[in-house]
Amino acid sequence: MTVSGKAVFPTGQSPEQRPRPEFGPEFGKVIRKHGPRGPSLIALVVAGQLIALPLGAQEGPIRLFGGQPQASGPAPAPAPPTFGPATVGDSGIVSQSLGTLNADGHGLLDGRTGGLGVDMWTGTAMSDALTLVHGLPLGSPSRAMSALARRVLLTTATPPSSVHGDENGALMPARAEALFRMGLQGDLADMLAQVPDKALSDDLRAHRMEARLLQRQFEGACDDAGTGASSSPDPLFQRTQVFCEIQAGRTDAASLGMDMLRELGQADGAFLVLAERLGGLSQATPPPPKTLDALAVTLYREAQEPFPDGVLGSGVPWLDRAVALSGPAAPPQRLEGGERAEASGSLPPDALRFMYGDTPFDAVEKARSLNAVLADKTPMSRALAYQIIQGIADPQARMAAIAQVLEQVRATTPALYLTQARVYLPLLREVPVMETALPQAPAIARALYGAGESRAGAAWLRFLQTKERESALVQAAIHPLWNMDRVANHRVTTGVVPLTAGGTQAFTPGPDIPLERLTLAATRRATAETALLALTALGNAGGPVQANWIILDEAARALEAVGLADAAATLVLEALATRME
Repeated sequence: MTVSGKAVFPTGQSPEQRPRPEFGPEFGKVIRKHGPRGPSLIALVVAGQLIALPLGAQEGPIRLFGGQPQASGPAPAPAPPTFGPATVGDSGIVSQSLGTLNADGHGLLDGRTGGLGVDMWTGTAMSDALTLVHGLPLGSPSRAMSALARRVLLTTATPPSSVHGDENGALMPARAEALFRMGLQGDLADMLAQVPDKALSDDLRAHRMEARLLQRQFEGACDDAGTGASSSPDPLFQRTQVFCEIQAGRTDAASLGMDMLRELGQADGAFLVLAERLGGLSQATPPPPKTLDALAVTLYREAQEPFPDGVLGSGVPWLDRAVALSGPAAPPQRLEGGERAEASGSLPPDALRFMYGDTPFDAVEKARSLNAVLADKTPMSRALAYQIIQGIADPQARMAAIAQVLEQVRATTPALYLTQARVYLPLLREVPVMETALPQAPAIARALYGAGESRAGAAWLRFLQTKERESALVQAAIHPLWNMDRVANHRVTTGVVPLTAGGTQAFTPGPDIPLERLTLAATRRATAETALLALTALGNAGGPVQANWIILDEAARALEAVGLADAAATLVLEALATRME
């Protein structure tokens, strides 16, 4: 990867080998160096350390692949090419064409790095695979769902069987689109870099170009724009070429390109004004954009122009992440995008943790009581609460304040509970198991399990077990924690979900909850199809945070049946940690 031409990761390093970034020192250098301009440059530093970071490398203790090893080594070899029909000539010689060159089998993951196996599509028709990938529900506040989707989309595998030849080559564009929408631009660019240029369609080139733009890999993005502009009528390539001419200092060529786009009606006013602003040709205020795509986000970011209001209303993971990592965004926008991006798995907890600590508050705001701050229930109030807690010197008082924040968020904003647990994880690790912590012990144990620190959670559970007979509080809390321990430390999900209060409720799934089809796919051992159907069922039901326990139990059983017990356990653990039942 390159950022403004400077290498960030060594050439040839696989995604699983990339180092986990440290945010505090680097961000601190920017703030100290640039003074008041420091906060506006946050996104550029984040981009340099994060922007291509794969989901599986974003946080050490949080095992988003479940229990699979993180092996290093060369990228997995692509699946073998698809061949055309065999024919026998008059002389008895059998001939077989190579078929259409396509990228469907390429990926980044294999069995050693979290992939689902080269035969994961066995038993699944290409038409069904395309329907499932295109319909994949994205944006649920579930890092477990995002991790499983990532494994499916990035696995190197033999493509599904195609009844109609025109389906060959259609799966990779669907995978690329899903990865982009998930906010995994680093993974997307790396995967498409494995595809031979002859198999790179215009759609795939456009996806790679947009991913590179968001990662500030401008040299590669401009190469894609130049190639695409010569082979495709898509005006996105021409618009990107204008941006590239501006980046290269060729304002005359950029002006000519803008004039052509203006005459053809292929660029809206926001693009033209932002491009002129970036090239020093205008100081006008841009009108609201008709669409906010990757190029528009890049123009806003590079021109240091704040995003328009309401940009985050759709809750799209890629846009949430892009706004969170863009310095021109106002702090409330950046924090809103950051919280949602972290919850959906496209932003590491380290990044949101730094954003919380870096948000400017004055002394009067920091002097407010924690109760008053938490009553606001906004991203800004959660950032302020984080800074207030960081300023508490007494360990006992700090622990009580963390427990208060976590339980308040779990009760009022459950979709962000696990995000808060991960943000506070470094502080939770510092809390020793002690007698005076008994009132906060259940909340601390729950947060540790939910944030992936199952051994630390088990230590608190053992402490609570010694107090069970003497405390009604402990008696009420210990059973849910035992269930979480069974799932986290022993990968046991069968029987855990029905034991909860919600497991006995009557429930009839609607047509958008494909439980019957999920069971059939699991019986056929169709790994990828089962995973995608489980994600569809959970996503359409609101994710592990909201889904009926019966849906969650069926999804877990199906995933276990195809060898994905680690993914099943992580999904169930998210639900157990978040819910009040």
